[in-house]
Amino acid sequence: MRKSLRSWLWRVPIDQEIADEIALHLELRTRELIQSGVDPRSARELALQRMGDLAVVKETCVNLGRKRDRGMRLTQWFEELHDDVRFALRQLRAAPVFTAIAVATLALGIGANSAIFALVDATLLRPLPYANPDRLVASAAGRSRRSPALRRTSAAW
Repeated sequence: MRKSLRSWLWRVPIDQEIADEIALHLELRTRELIQSGVDPRSARELALQRMGDLAVVKETCVNLGRKRDRGMRLTQWFEELHDDVRFALRQLRAAPVFTAIAVATLALGIGANSAIFALVDATLLRPLPYANPDRLVASAAGRSRRSPALRRTSAAW
């Protein structure tokens, strides 16, 4: 964790890394040409000419670097996940009572959550399966007296 946090906080941007690398290669090539007898100004121009279009080289290197970083991050993530799962299983095996209590608590919590959601979904979230559910009327079968609210609804029909 400490290593990944440090690399995330103080990571050198890939553009800067590529620019530094290109500058290093140009400098090394220029020094080689100077040692072989070419004057410094011509050596620098010759090194730039042999390097080609620096913008294209930099863009290609940046794309390759990003692809490499993405692959390395994914691989590192899977390796850390594997290590974390192994550690968790080892800890759970070492404390069977805690494991049983944790599993029971999770099972009850998930079950209660599912039951409550099913009830709320059936009663509050889904509309009634009728054409005009807002026009439904309640009737009191077997009662001789009707409530005032029921009389008003019947009169509206």
